[in-house]
Amino acid sequence: MGNLVRLGASDKRVRTVVILGIAGLLAFPVLTRSGQVTEAKDLNAKGYRLYKEKKFDEAYNIYKKAVESDPSYGMAHYNFACTMAILWDSTPCNGDFAPTDVLKELALAVQYDRSRSARMAVDPDLKNFRKYFQYHVMTGRSPKDAKDVKFILENVRWNGPRPGTILLSRIGFTAPDKVLIERANITASDVSYDRFEGTYRVDGETIAIKLNSPYLGHSNFVGKLKADGLWGVLDFGGEIENFTDREDWCSD
Repeated sequence: MGNLVRLGASDKRVRTVVILGIAGLLAFPVLTRSGQVTEAKDLNAKGYRLYKEKKFDEAYNIYKKAVESDPSYGMAHYNFACTMAILWDSTPCNGDFAPTDVLKELALAVQYDRSRSARMAVDPDLKNFRKYFQYHVMTGRSPKDAKDVKFILENVRWNGPRPGTILLSRIGFTAPDKVLIERANITASDVSYDRFEGTYRVDGETIAIKLNSPYLGHSNFVGKLKADGLWGVLDFGGEIENFTDREDWCSD
């Protein structure tokens, strides 16, 4: 055993200060986290009041501060997304964000608050975002379920390649089993779209298409619905071009 050292009064005071200092450091992160939660909730409430007053630009700034204050507060992410969606619908390409940002905030909202998924499915603020693949995934649809695949196909806007500002092709699905591919016919003075009609069916994850007339040399081809980050892709394995819900919003 080592030598014992008797502490004097001044030494005891130093030890007390050190212990209190350590306790304060240990408590500080907890207090900071609590403060973040309170601040984010206060900001969210303020943003909601502005939202109800239709002061969407002001609500946007407040919600932005709320998600920065507490990045794990799902409700703030959700309200931030809805406010951006409203602003985008009224003045697209005139802000510091795009639909991509709305989808990212919705993904964070669902990640931290699963109840947001059910609300998202019926929220009128997001009506113009139902054309995106990821919206349907976040509301509970699965690209591996045949019934859900059919629903997604019929409710998403699918675009082909866009060389420059001209959309080369697009594909649309309508109930119960109709499909239409349109491909650009470009002349020096005009752009028109040739139409290729047919039927489709979903078997598990496979989408089988049968056209009434050949498209790029194919009347029958199969594909799958896949996720590519925030976007959905109809992948036809090289038989024809792939289609995606990704858009070039502000190219014109």
